[in-house]
Amino acid sequence: MGNLAVQVVLYNNQLPIPKQKSFRFNRILVAIAGVGVLPSIILGVNVTTVTTFSL
Repeated sequence: MGNLAVQVVLYNNQLPIPKQKSFRFNRILVAIAGVGVLPSIILGVNVTTVTTFSL
């Protein structure tokens, strides 16, 4: 997920997009990346907590 976002950002930095538009697009990308990362962090914390209490 993270690698995909990085590749998209790198790819779009090579395109001649006007600054304003690319800035808005990057914000959308960051939001998508955040949505992808947050659940995995929460899941990781939950799994760690459950595992710790199980032991």
